[in-house]
Amino acid sequence: MIDFVCVGKTYRTGKGTVVALREFTLNIGGGECMGLIGPSGSGKSTALRLVNRLVDPTSGSVRFEGRDLHSHSLVELRHKIGYVVQDGGLFPHLTVAENVGLLCRLVGQTRREVSRRVSTLLELVALEPSEFAPRYPRELSGGQCQRVGVARALALDPPCVLLDEPFSALDPLTRDAIHGDFERLVQTLGKTVLLVTHDLREAFRLARRCALLHAGGLMQVGNAAAFLEHPETPFVETFVREGMRQSGSAPHVTA
Repeated sequence: MIDFVCVGKTYRTGKGTVVALREFTLNIGGGECMGLIGPSGSGKSTALRLVNRLVDPTSGSVRFEGRDLHSHSLVELRHKIGYVVQDGGLFPHLTVAENVGLLCRLVGQTRREVSRRVSTLLELVALEPSEFAPRYPRELSGGQCQRVGVARALALDPPCVLLDEPFSALDPLTRDAIHGDFERLVQTLGKTVLLVTHDLREAFRLARRCALLHAGGLMQVGNAAAFLEHPETPFVETFVREGMRQSGSAPHVTA
């Protein structure tokens, strides 16, 4: 579904050139949930944003569904890729129904089609349509905002969803509940998911595999057991040990 092929990405700043990614190669299969982990500044968010062309690579290529990203029109590409950010990214002046149905309206669906789709999506993320559709974002909890953000990302039934630190602002109990619902959602819908997170417990619970980046380079790829039991370098071992200590609990290992 997604292929990074020897991707490099640099930024020019007032202090010189910053290398965000270097020779980054990674394959993400259809229907797979891949976690991107690593310290701040490691390049994981840059990698995520390359997929929907919020930024373009300096070198190498990114392929989606077997084709270079630049062979897709930008509109076509973004219709196929849902995007969820940390706070849900909801428009405060729109109701929940209007937020979720925004893309449906933009592609020309009828009012009845949009209403039906909004109800289906709210039910999918465990929000009762009659109760939540007329509310505004200010009337929602953090967890509810994130659920609405996920629903909106799924509006056009995209094969791929990008999540950039989507649950980091939630309290532990809310995060745990939404993790369970998200796991079931991913299994039910079969979407390809790319998840950026600082939380190793979250990554190991939700992702089938994780890719650890450091200073723009790929350090290790594997499932939770591989990182916990077979770290490939001293850096990986230290990063995982400290990350699990900060998470405050034993990991949920995804097979």
